[in-house]
Amino acid sequence: MIKLIYGVKDKSSDCELIFPTKDSIGLSKFVNQSIIKNDFHEQIVGQSFYSIRCVDNFYVFSKIILVYDSKKRVSYRAYIIALEEDETKCKIFETIGKLESQYKTSETIQQRTPLPEIIKGDNNTAKNGIVKVYYNNQKEFLEYFKINAKYRQFETIYFIDEILKGKPIDPINALKNCDNVVGIETLIKDDTDQNKNTKKKNKSERIALTQNLENKIVIILFIILLGIGGLWVFQLLSYKGNNRESAATNNTVIFDSITTINTNIVDLQNKVQILEKSINNFSQQLKAALSGGKNGGINPGVGNSEITGNNLRNNEQLPEDKLKFLETDCKTMIINEIQNKIKKEDPEFKIGNYASFSNFLILIKKNELKKEDINNFISLNQKNFNNNDEYVKFAKYLNSLDNNFLTSKKEGLRNIGNHTFKEIETHYGYN
Repeated sequence: MIKLIYGVKDKSSDCELIFPTKDSIGLSKFVNQSIIKNDFHEQIVGQSFYSIRCVDNFYVFSKIILVYDSKKRVSYRAYIIALEEDETKCKIFETIGKLESQYKTSETIQQRTPLPEIIKGDNNTAKNGIVKVYYNNQKEFLEYFKINAKYRQFETIYFIDEILKGKPIDPINALKNCDNVVGIETLIKDDTDQNKNTKKKNKSERIALTQNLENKIVIILFIILLGIGGLWVFQLLSYKGNNRESAATNNTVIFDSITTINTNIVDLQNKVQILEKSINNFSQQLKAALSGGKNGGINPGVGNSEITGNNLRNNEQLPEDKLKFLETDCKTMIINEIQNKIKKEDPEFKIGNYASFSNFLILIKKNELKKEDINNFISLNQKNFNNNDEYVKFAKYLNSLDNNFLTSKKEGLRNIGNHTFKEIETHYGYN
């Protein structure tokens, strides 16, 4: 991560690189330096907005504040962080806020070391120009204000609060070349659809491969049995052609041959049974892989698969950040995001309280939550409970409620998966 501050200082009239003060590798290429036009309303001073640009191998995230310069002209100051594509765990919004606070309080700002050798300043994949999107609330904004390869098709994306739309203080009024307004969902729509189609295609191809393999094995077994039967008939016909003088001898030979063939057939049948079991096991394993995981684990392809079996071990093996997530961090995340986070976790973490938490999310997403459902959940999962965890407190609260009250809440929240854990708690009267 690279941190920058660019724009006018409190007693300056020119935009410049404020932090770092020296630029020997082209850090200023991260800055969209010519963004302000002259015809705007003075009330716009103090408003802020956000932007994403792709430069070289970096995603450049900025918070841009419109300010007066020392000559009382409207200018701007931008707080910027540049991330490489693999730096997906960075809390972008919080990091930019901290950078702004450090500048305002004159705190020392720590820069990443070592810095890259050179910033090329190119985005060769940008097919579209500058676009502007309005976001309805912070939750929606944070959903899109992150690294996404789809954003490389745009020169710049500006994010502006919907509440400012159409007003004189809308930052759009001070921006150059920003007439193209698009819906925020279109930023990633094509990418999402393409991923879904690709997954469906891969699944169909794997199922076809499995069926083809099973059919070939059955055909091979049939040919083997047919060959053995033909050999037996051939031997019988050959013996009938011998003269009567050797009939007794031939009958003995035929009997011995038949006995041997029968023994071979029984042996082959045993081998066929073993092979059929192997085929069945292989088919089950492959189908399990296609559906997203082995029995007892979290199915990465389905968000509503309950975790059972050996994965419900105690939570002593969970690292500190996972425990903190269960206790506090989960409250401000929406349910679908929490489930996606758990899907992506390494299987070794899908244990104990983490597994029980996933089961609880499935429970509260039901259209009609009944007390017997809560009782069953607690009975099956209480051995994993940590009383400090948010979902455990909420589950025990729900269990204490009258069943008539739960029934009255059966309508629930619309699109419950798009609400935060805290909002769901409030809906059921838990604070």
